Amino acid sequence: MPVAPQLSVVIPTRNPHPERLRRTLTALAAQTLSRAQWETLLVDNASDCPWDPPAELVAVLPGFQRLHEPHPGLTPARLCGIRAARGDVLVFADDDNVLAPGYLADVLRLFGDHPGLAAAGGPVVPEWEKPPPAWTREFHGLLALRDLGPAPRLAPGGPAAPWPDFAPVGAGLAVRRAGALAYAEALARDPARRALDRRAAELGSGGDNDLVFTVLRAGGDVGYVPE
Repeated sequence: MPVAPQLSVVIPTRNPHPERLRRTLTALAAQTLSRAQWETLLVDNASDCPWDPPAELVAVLPGFQRLHEPHPGLTPARLCGIRAARGDVLVFADDDNVLAPGYLADVLRLFGDHPGLAAAGGPVVPEWEKPPPAWTREFHGLLALRDLGPAPRLAPGGPAAPWPDFAPVGAGLAVRRAGALAYAEALARDPARRALDRRAAELGSGGDNDLVFTVLRAGGDVGYVPE
């Protein structure tokens, strides 16, 4: 029987920009982690027009599946990926995220070395089409852009654990499958939480915070890891 992958990459997308999606998938195809250790789940979130991922990249991405989530929204798309994922660790990448070549290998090693770790992320560095005005800098954190320096940080989990200011963002968010499944079960009990993130033209966000807080309050540690 085929061996289940150790890691699942979940990429929610809706009406993707062709070149940005190509760059995201190209970066995945260049990962140093052995192809036998991971799978690729591309979630089409109720796109308005037909599109197809580049065939030459689909052919080289391990365990590639294109999933369809008919309910618009980043949270429903993530839940679709969670339900389909087989890896012990899930990595969420947006359709404009270019992961560093060793990203998946680093994630798998990190979670293997730290059994209590439930969720983690690292720096998110922007690539601007043109330099933004200086006045926008104070808002970059709202775009999930941050580099907190070379020192790792860890927040211990617990029922009353406070929110850490270095909590991982959705871009490149790594979470144990057990924690992701617990989050999915929590949303099934409280469907109103499905509305905490972007839905079609609605740009509110917070689903990644909800996921991280769920695993943190369940007792899992949360980390910022520079590498």
